[in-house]
Amino acid sequence: MPVSIHRDNDTITGWGGRQWPLILAATGFNLLFEYSWRGAESIMQEPLLLLALFILYATLFTILEDLVVEFRLRDYHIVIAAFFYGTIYEFFGSGALFYQPGFLDINWMTLFFANLVLWGSLQGVFTFYLANRVAPRAPRSRLISGREWSLLIFLNFVALLGIRSGGNLPAPDTYQWIALLAILVISAFILSRTIRKKEWRAAYIPFRKSMILDLVGIITVIIFVISALFLTNSQFLPYTAIYDITAWRIDFVWVLTVAIILLVYRVLKGESIPV
Repeated sequence: MPVSIHRDNDTITGWGGRQWPLILAATGFNLLFEYSWRGAESIMQEPLLLLALFILYATLFTILEDLVVEFRLRDYHIVIAAFFYGTIYEFFGSGALFYQPGFLDINWMTLFFANLVLWGSLQGVFTFYLANRVAPRAPRSRLISGREWSLLIFLNFVALLGIRSGGNLPAPDTYQWIALLAILVISAFILSRTIRKKEWRAAYIPFRKSMILDLVGIITVIIFVISALFLTNSQFLPYTAIYDITAWRIDFVWVLTVAIILLVYRVLKGESIPV
C-alpha cells in the first residue's frame, strides 16, 4: 500500500504514521493483568474470552491513542476517560458494581476503586507510559477516521457483550440505570470541558522516560507473570467471571501500591506523567 507522508508542525500523516506497536503493547499489558488473576490455564478453558478481551482492549486503546494524538491529552485526561469507560465495563462487563450495593443499588466504593486505581492509574496512565517505553510514539496526525471510530465502538460493544454473557450477571434495575447515566454524563462533561482548554496543545511534547517508573513497570510485569502462572486456582465469586482469590489479593495490594507511587511521583515532580 502506498504511504503518503506530509510534514506539518512535526506531524506525520498516512498509514505509515500509525503506531500499532504501541497499541498492541498496551493491549498485551492489560491482557497480562487480566490473566494474572484469572490464571493462564483459563485461556485453554475459555479461549473465546481471550478473543473478546483482546478485541475490547485493542479497540479501546486505539480510540484512546487517537484522542491522545488529536487533543494532546495529559495524564488527568486519561484518568477521566478511564473513569467514563470503566463505569461502562464494571456495569456491563464485570458486574462488580452490583455486589454489595448501596445508594441507587451501586457499590460506590468499588466504583471509585475500579475507576481510579484500576482503570485510571494502572490500565490508563501507567499502561500508556509502559507502552511508550516499548514502542515510542512518533509525532503524527490522527490514527482513525469517523467511519473507523464507528467500527471500533461497535466491536468494543460486541466484545463487552461477549464478556458479559459468560459472567451470569443480573439485569440492572431502574436505579442502577439512573446511576449509570448520571455517572457517564458527569464524567463526559468534565472530560469535554478539560479537553477544550487548548493551552497545552500548541506543540508536540516529547516522551520523557523515568527510571523509577521503569522499575515499577518491571516489577509489575514480574508479579503479573508469576501470579498468572503459579498463584491462580480458579474460584467463583458472586456476579463475576472466574476470579482467583489469592492472586486477586496480591494484585490488589500491588495495583494499589502502583497507584500511590504514581500519585506521589506526580506530586513530587510537579508535572504530568508522560502518556
